[in-house]
Amino acid sequence: MIHPINESEWIEGQLANKFYKLHEVHVVVEQLHRLNFHLSTMVVKRPTPDEPYYIVDVGHSGIYRFETRYEFKIMKVDVNKIDIKPYVAVWDGFKGDYLPLYKYRKIHRPK
Repeated sequence: MIHPINESEWIEGQLANKFYKLHEVHVVVEQLHRLNFHLSTMVVKRPTPDEPYYIVDVGHSGIYRFETRYEFKIMKVDVNKIDIKPYVAVWDGFKGDYLPLYKYRKIHRPK
């Protein structure tokens, strides 16, 4: 029997596929591959009427817990855009806040 997929699962799958296309995620995939780990995504927060955005962690499953490499935030209305880069924010632990992806890239660009 095939398990029917609900709309939320479909959207989250599409979102994960779009995050996989980001340069930051490609770098993590290469690093994890060398260590014999696989990339995983975890939806940490789903949209609500008061907070209409998704928060998705990208990382890998460690021995005891999920090891987050990046935490992305995107508004629900922007998930279906072809190019999500202008609408994605990334958690910056040094700033203690989400930064737009373009700004995050400027700050954390390899020297």
